[in-house]
Amino acid sequence: EDTSSGGIYLPTSMRSRPGFGKVVAVGDGQLDGSVPYQFQVKEGDNLLFSTFTVGRYRLKYEEKGEEVVMMREGDVIGIMPKDQPDYSDMPQLEPLFNCVLLRMARE
Repeated sequence: EDTSSGGIYLPTSMRSRPGFGKVVAVGDGQLDGSVPYQFQVKEGDNLLFSTFTVGRYRLKYEEKGEEVVMMREGDVIGIMPKDQPDYSDMPQLEPLFNCVLLRMARE
């Protein structure tokens, strides 16, 4: 569907769901000589993240066909429990920062 229930056009980029990915590297947390930032994610973690913010940092390895994304930890929604997660794994999601996991009430 191309429009919201209120009749507003929604481009494909605005209808995308969160993405899943595995952390392959984490920065050193150093910011302008201040106290290093303590990451909550680590190499190997399986993440659920907001796809609205990653488009500008998307990189692709042409020879392997792999895609990697550079993102800020604040765009991470939570840590998933296993490799190759899907939406059935959502009850085991570990939310990060100011994110919460809700079970939606049925109308």
